[in-house]
Amino acid sequence: MKSGNILMIVNPVAGKMKSKRGLFTAAEIFCRRGYEVSVSITGGKGDARRIAAERGGGYSTVVAVGGDGTFSEVVSGLIDGGHSTPIGYIPAGTTNDFAATLGLPKSIAAAAGVIAEGEVQSLDAGCFCGDGYFTYIASCGAFTKTSYSTPQSVKNIFGHLSYVFEGIKELSEIKPRIMTFRGKGIDITEEVLFAAVANTTSIGGVIGLPKDDVRMNDGLLELLVIKKPGSRQELNNLIVKLTKKDLSDGNIILEHLDSVSISSEEKLSYTLDGEWGGEKDSADISVIPGAFNIILPKK
Repeated sequence: MKSGNILMIVNPVAGKMKSKRGLFTAAEIFCRRGYEVSVSITGGKGDARRIAAERGGGYSTVVAVGGDGTFSEVVSGLIDGGHSTPIGYIPAGTTNDFAATLGLPKSIAAAAGVIAEGEVQSLDAGCFCGDGYFTYIASCGAFTKTSYSTPQSVKNIFGHLSYVFEGIKELSEIKPRIMTFRGKGIDITEEVLFAAVANTTSIGGVIGLPKDDVRMNDGLLELLVIKKPGSRQELNNLIVKLTKKDLSDGNIILEHLDSVSISSEEKLSYTLDGEWGGEKDSADISVIPGAFNIILPKK
């Protein structure tokens, strides 16, 4: 039987946390495995990061219970506090896109079982403008406002479709932005619809990156740029390929970099792991190799 102490940092308004039954189920699984369990409930944005920074070093495992945003906050807090404590992730949010990329089960009980019996791996993270962190994506352009502007109540009811509903409202507002990307071996200036720096094979559950080309612990981030199509037909072709997760289109750029500087003539809205990242006309983004330790299913 394993032993140790676990700090569960719980977002009570996450999509699957409307009932507290899942929380009790996870705690019971940990207790039966010999762990002592403490629970800390977040009250708003930034709480998970603060709790992880202040308390994360005093436990053998820290468990994030919520969506990808909650998980990202916990990772950021452990980085802030200089803690190498392994992180367990119980995906209880609306879409849990990053959890799916990691191969974590959707069931709260099964995810708790992974934490109790899984293995620890080190993964990279991204650093955004020196003081922000992301575990899987920093993005700007079309639809970047959607994830953080969608009310939690709507997310809970409609799930992933809520992002689509809110995204449709933005279509009339979408216009290309002239952006410049500079990094090792690249200097690109284009009219851009969407740009992302990622460490994942799935962006919003819609855009898929080649699994053979993406390594989440290789010291590199993936720069994805979607340029403005030159015609309606090009736009239609682009949409079809994106829905099929096919990146073989002349309007799609994919680069693997350890850092990139992004600039634009006007301020752009950024998201970090689906949460508000601020408005900036320039952003320096770099990889943090082996930034955090996460418990994943045994291979």
